[in-house]
Amino acid sequence: MAWEAAMGQTAEPSDLQPGLLEQFTHSANSVMGVDGQQRIILWNHAAEELLGYAAAEVLGQYCYNLM
Repeated sequence: MAWEAAMGQTAEPSDLQPGLLEQFTHSANSVMGVDGQQRIILWNHAAEELLGYAAAEVLGQYCYNLM
């Protein structure tokens, strides 16, 4: 995933190492993952609580549109 991001390619949450996606998803900390094109590919429940956007609203959007 890091190599794809460095090369500007689109990455998917499934590209994460096994178990890492589950850790991000269930983390008590707000986690937002972006690909090499700055599109949001990961948004956990803590991010929903903190920032007020449901994952369905932000996945696929450019991260800079939210900030």
